[in-house]
Amino acid sequence: MIGELLLTAGVVVGLYIVWQLWWTDLQGFQRQDDAVAAITEAFAGPSEDVGDPRTDEPPDFAAVDATLPDGMVAIGTIHFPTWGGAELPLLEGVTPDVMDFGAVGHYPSTVMPGEVGNFAAAGHRQTHGSPLGRIARLEEGDPVVVETANAYFVYRVTGSEIVLPTETDVLAPVPRNRGAEPTERLMTLTTCHPFNYSTHRWITYFELDHWVDRADGVPVELTEGA
Repeated sequence: MIGELLLTAGVVVGLYIVWQLWWTDLQGFQRQDDAVAAITEAFAGPSEDVGDPRTDEPPDFAAVDATLPDGMVAIGTIHFPTWGGAELPLLEGVTPDVMDFGAVGHYPSTVMPGEVGNFAAAGHRQTHGSPLGRIARLEEGDPVVVETANAYFVYRVTGSEIVLPTETDVLAPVPRNRGAEPTERLMTLTTCHPFNYSTHRWITYFELDHWVDRADGVPVELTEGA
């Protein structure tokens, strides 16, 4: 009897692991694709040219009128050229419904893309589409491109670290320096660490390198072979 119960428990645990690690990823991949398609459709089509990089004052953030499930709000998409051109939905909020949707979610307490300060976002590293599953592969200088309704913002990696979940100063306007007045346009991506246990957080920091007006074209970083 005890042996049968243990066997049944083992099967249940095994099925849960399959569901958590495999099935939620499949669902997340589909939601990611659908959301990126909806957001892209809402964008005005860019020029087919490669746009000139700009370092002057970027435009104010422009909202995206995209139709998404459950009233979710789109900010745009986020591109990872060094991940084979991966493009993921970038949504407002870091609540469980946004995270489990498979999106990269914006911390509402931080600035918007391209603004002075720290634009911070989070995503699952494992399960639910694993949007930030390859974050440890990013190296200093690698580009990550945030696409919004009116501009592309090309950020480059400046460093990464592993912190405790309580170390929320990584989200400060100047990361790790609460109270400091920001002068740079920064981005921070956060995810769980390590795989399976998630006792810590993996943090990758970025600084805005340049931006491109949608009307002028796309950044060279998003062109084939860039």
